[in-house]
Amino acid sequence: MNIVLINPEFPSRSFLDHGGIATYTYCMANALADAGHSVHVLAKHNTVPDALHDAVRFHTFTHEPVPRFATWLDRLLMNEIVWERGYSLAAKHAVLEIHKTSPVDIVEIADYNGLAYEFSQPMPFPVIIHFHTPTEMVDLFNQKKITGKQKRWYAFEEKALKKAAGFRCPSNALKTMVCKRYGIGPDKVRVIGHPLDTAPYEAVKRSALTKSSVDILFTGRLERRKGGEIMLGNIERILNISPLINLTFAGELDMGDAGNFRNPIERKLTEEERHRIWFLGPTKRGDLPVLYRQSDIFLMPSLFENAPYALLEAMASHTPVVAANTSGIAELISNGENGLLFDIGDENGISSCIRKYLETPDKGMSYANTAYNYIKENHDPALIAKNTIEFYTSIIETFAGQMI
Repeated sequence: MNIVLINPEFPSRSFLDHGGIATYTYCMANALADAGHSVHVLAKHNTVPDALHDAVRFHTFTHEPVPRFATWLDRLLMNEIVWERGYSLAAKHAVLEIHKTSPVDIVEIADYNGLAYEFSQPMPFPVIIHFHTPTEMVDLFNQKKITGKQKRWYAFEEKALKKAAGFRCPSNALKTMVCKRYGIGPDKVRVIGHPLDTAPYEAVKRSALTKSSVDILFTGRLERRKGGEIMLGNIERILNISPLINLTFAGELDMGDAGNFRNPIERKLTEEERHRIWFLGPTKRGDLPVLYRQSDIFLMPSLFENAPYALLEAMASHTPVVAANTSGIAELISNGENGLLFDIGDENGISSCIRKYLETPDKGMSYANTAYNYIKENHDPALIAKNTIEFYTSIIETFAGQMI
C-alpha cells in the first residue's frame, strides 16, 4: 500500500522537541514501513523529523497563495485562516505530485489547523482524519476566552474535517467528544492506539531505587489542560512529603493564554523547596528515555488527555505512574494494577498516591512492570500497523465503491 502521512506541526520554538502529532506521525511511518508498505511523510518547511525508517520518504511543503479567496476583508477578519489554507493547498499539491509517479492509496491528516481543508473531492484517493485533540477542545480545558475570532477558527477546523472519507482516534474518550461535537456517527470513527517502540527505553539502565533522592517527573506543556493549575495547588504538599523529593518539569513553560505556571509555582515555595524543583524547558526527544528511566515516579495530572505519548513512554520505561483519573488516561492506567489514579477534586489525591509508592516501593515496581507489559502487548508497532492497514483497506474499498 502507498500511504501519505501529513504532519501539520512545527517543532517547538526551541526546535528541541515536537508535540504528540509529530511523534505519532514518525512512529506510525516507521511501523508501516517495517510492515512492508511504501510511506511518504509530509511536513512543513523547516520541520526537523525524528529518525525515520530507510524506506520512508520525507517531503516538505511551504505556503502557497490561495487564489480568489483572500480579499482585504478576509485578511482583516481572520488572516490566520488564509495562511493555513495556503499550507493546506501546498500539501494537496505535494500529494498530487507524489501520486503522478507513485499512485497514492490513502492520505492521513491530523485534525489540527484545518490542514485537510483544500482536500476536497473529487480526489483520486481517500483522505482520513486522525483526531488528536481539536483546538476547540484544547481551548475549553485551558479556559481560554472564546472570542468571535476563535469561533471562526473552530468553524474552519470543522469544515476541514468534513472533507474526510473516514476518521481514526486513539481513545474512546476523545471519540465520544468529537462525535458529539461534530455530529459524526460513532461507526465512522475507528479507535486504534498509538504505536510505541520500547527499544529506546529498554536500552537505558534504570536508576537504583536505593539512591538518596526521590525523583518525580512531569513532562509536556505546563498548561492548565495538562495540570498546570493542579501542580500549582499541590506543589507544596508534594515537596513536604519528604525532603528527599525532587520534581523535574520537562517541556514548554510559557503557554500564553493557556497559562504561565512557572513563576506562581516558584513564588509559593521556600528557598529550600525551590532548590528541589527543576524546569528543563523543551527537551530533545533523544534525552527523554534517560529522564524517564532515572525517575522514580511519573506524574500526569491532566484535566484531559487523548492518548498521551508521555504516558506511553513512562509506561515503556518501567516508571511508576501517578495520574489523574480522567479521559484517555483512565483507558491506559487501571488504578492499583498498572499505576495509581487520583480524582481531580481530591486535594490530597496526588500526595496520597506518592506516599503509597514511597511506603511500598515493591508494589510500585510491580505496577510499573505490569504497565510495561501492557504497552508491549497493546501498543506494539507491528500490531498497530496491522490494525491501521485493516482500517485503511476498509476505507479504500468504500471509497472505490462510491467512485463507480
